[in-house]
Amino acid sequence: MNTKLTESINEINPLMVDHVNRFGYPSTSTLLADRLLETPSLDQWNYLVSRFVKFMDRRNRFVRRDMKLEWGLADTFNITFDVNDVSMGYVQINSLHINSELEGVSPSVYPWTGMYFEGLKLPLVAHPYPGYRFKEWAGTLMKDTDTSIIIISDTGFLAVFEIDPTFVQPLPIKINELQARNSSTVFDEFFEYDDWIELFNPNADEVHITGYYLTDDRDDLKKYWIGPSKVSIPGNDWLVFWADGQTEQGLNHLNFGLSKEGEFIALVAPDGQTIIDSISFGPQLEDHSFGRLADGMSPWVEFAEPTPFYSNLSTGMEENDMNEGFKVFPNP
Repeated sequence: MNTKLTESINEINPLMVDHVNRFGYPSTSTLLADRLLETPSLDQWNYLVSRFVKFMDRRNRFVRRDMKLEWGLADTFNITFDVNDVSMGYVQINSLHINSELEGVSPSVYPWTGMYFEGLKLPLVAHPYPGYRFKEWAGTLMKDTDTSIIIISDTGFLAVFEIDPTFVQPLPIKINELQARNSSTVFDEFFEYDDWIELFNPNADEVHITGYYLTDDRDDLKKYWIGPSKVSIPGNDWLVFWADGQTEQGLNHLNFGLSKEGEFIALVAPDGQTIIDSISFGPQLEDHSFGRLADGMSPWVEFAEPTPFYSNLSTGMEENDMNEGFKVFPNP
């Protein structure tokens, strides 16, 4: 452990253990093995909770102090971010995407304030939603959607978005195929045979789907947020999401699986309310898939040969004819 961090913990540690004297317990009661034998009173419990609250309140200050000492950083200042219309776009500072999916934000999201060290170069990006474009950082000379800032005092930034008059509404992205009983059809990058959902872009041009949602719950349309990194589907192409409940494996891994007995799934717009496409399916056969007969088109049919990453009109495999007399040498 970092020496300075250890010193900080030691400084505030009495806040956690001074109940020993206060309640007359031997010092060994601070150990987990001895704590198991205790029957603390309600007063003692409330006292300990208050001590932990103080510990957590003060911890940030000690951590920032140690960071300053360790790396020779200057003072900290507050930066406040705002947008002219939360339905038009959002702001990213460093790797932090300030939108409704950010843990701990208020329901209105903006204005949002964070604490940053003076003199550090901080990447700043304005992300417009489809149909809108970035105009400016109000009150500054910055016009680029992707820029950087260095702060020397408490400050604020307002990202201004506007309607994009050149925007042409693309055809909606389609749920194209799914598999809820995958035991040997296709594996993910971790060699696991997971459930999967395939999306299809019927447009000739690339479509960005960052900010969209995938769900298997009618009562929770915002179950899985597609982001925070930019996600797009090339024109007339396919994108597969693994429905395995293992989001730690990557951005294309959902936080839910598919029921082999059938269920509802939907693709939802960034507003978290508008369903772009949905399908309700019934019981599934092992290693069969359920998909559109033709990409993006009705009806839905069962496939004995699933076609993830490929057109539903193909077998998903390229066939190569080999001349019967063709030989490969050496051939051990």
